[in-house]
Amino acid sequence: MNGEAVQAVIDTAQKAVAIKTVVLDGKTFVDTEAGLVEPEVLVKQYMADTLSLESLTGLVDYLKANPDGLKLAEHLVVVGGPNSVELVSKLNTRRDRETLVRCVSKKSAFRFQTYHDQQTFIIALLTMFSATPDLDALVELVKTVVDDEQVKSEDNGVAQTLTVQKSAGLREFVTVKPIHNLAPLRTFTEVEQPVSPFLLRIQKAEKQPPKLALFEADGGAWEQAARQAVASWLRSSFSTNTLPVKVLA
Repeated sequence: MNGEAVQAVIDTAQKAVAIKTVVLDGKTFVDTEAGLVEPEVLVKQYMADTLSLESLTGLVDYLKANPDGLKLAEHLVVVGGPNSVELVSKLNTRRDRETLVRCVSKKSAFRFQTYHDQQTFIIALLTMFSATPDLDALVELVKTVVDDEQVKSEDNGVAQTLTVQKSAGLREFVTVKPIHNLAPLRTFTEVEQPVSPFLLRIQKAEKQPPKLALFEADGGAWEQAARQAVASWLRSSFSTNTLPVKVLA
């Protein structure tokens, strides 16, 4: 909020209630029951509550409708991460920004670094991941892993070998590749989900059914890819709808 806006708030308040202002060392203060207060402290009472949304489309719709009469060119859209986007105002006289809209997408519900039973793992792959060639291959592999207390597996610390069911009555001992390129649903649904490598580990204790886990293997690089994908989608949408809002990521 700029100086003119601050003064407008003071003028409006003075008309509604007798408010006394005091100037000290060139700075204006408002005389309240609690003592002298800087105008910006009172201004914060007039700041809008942050509007919460869950999609990028909702943000675009809000900006297109512009129900609050914002000067859009004076605002920024900041992509704070794979699951967070905010619409903020320019700096006010106290160097603060007003957060008008906050979009937060749902994070992936899949529990990485955790071992799952075979059925739970398959369901998660089919419902919490976008399609990739490696996903299809992984689902087929997991479906054929023999859930048999008599089956054994071997693990050299990198690759694993275990028994799979090739056909009725036919089993085969196969080596499972350790890294799979997958795209979990973990950012806004409007953008393509980033593909990243995951380490597959299969836990097979003696006389126990197999358990499977995925471990992230990209050092978090997917977050930057998701952030850039979100920013690109927003810039394209703003351009299409002639919205003069800058996007930072």
